[in-house]
Amino acid sequence: MSTNADQSAQPGEPVGAATVPRPRGAGIPVEEFLRQAPTAAQPDNVSTPVSGLLPGPRPMRAGPLSRYLLVVVVVGLAAAVVWAVRGKDEVAVLVPAADLPAYHLIQESDVALDTVDAKEADGFAVLPLAGRFTTKPLKRGAPIRGEEVTTDVVARLGADVAVVGLRADQGDVLGGALAADTFIHVVLVERGTKTGEFDAVTLAVTPANADRTSWSLVVAMKAADASRLEAPLATSELSVIHSVTPGP
Repeated sequence: MSTNADQSAQPGEPVGAATVPRPRGAGIPVEEFLRQAPTAAQPDNVSTPVSGLLPGPRPMRAGPLSRYLLVVVVVGLAAAVVWAVRGKDEVAVLVPAADLPAYHLIQESDVALDTVDAKEADGFAVLPLAGRFTTKPLKRGAPIRGEEVTTDVVARLGADVAVVGLRADQGDVLGGALAADTFIHVVLVERGTKTGEFDAVTLAVTPANADRTSWSLVVAMKAADASRLEAPLATSELSVIHSVTPGP
């Protein structure tokens, strides 16, 4: 005899799946995808296997690689569901689950899945996004492009980071060639004496005046360094040393 769950299932959907209409742009959070995934019903006449009564092996702790593999698998399944629902001429993309400001440190809960026309699938951001900063304000539901986020800043500086604005001269920004999303070492100098130094990642590098002799830097740095160097950051001149070596 059929159950209500059997009658409500759509062609191509597993029995027990609940069809939840979603407007375009709403996205599917990965956490919600996992909660909605149906589980197979067990027949009453199936006995518990002997292996289920014996102590199982001690579970292994998932390392960073295992977590990344899990994210890839989950997002792949979610993308397959979205692709099947929306049509074969569309591809899955990452979108903000809510409006995000510039220089926001992205968390996993900030991102959802949506689809776009396959012809437009070029230059979009890819997983993982957690640990990256936004380089501009992002609108909810708008596909995230690669240039709108940095590389993984947390991997370079640690999880406790601060965003700081600095004033620099033309030489400090390599004559204007210093780009955003660059790992740098900054030395603070006041009256010829070094007052501090720190590692940072540039989030924005823009001219502060028309003749481009003064520049504005927005950087991510360790929160402990920002607190320790609060006074020197406000009063000292700075020298920027470009580095191609990731921070600790």
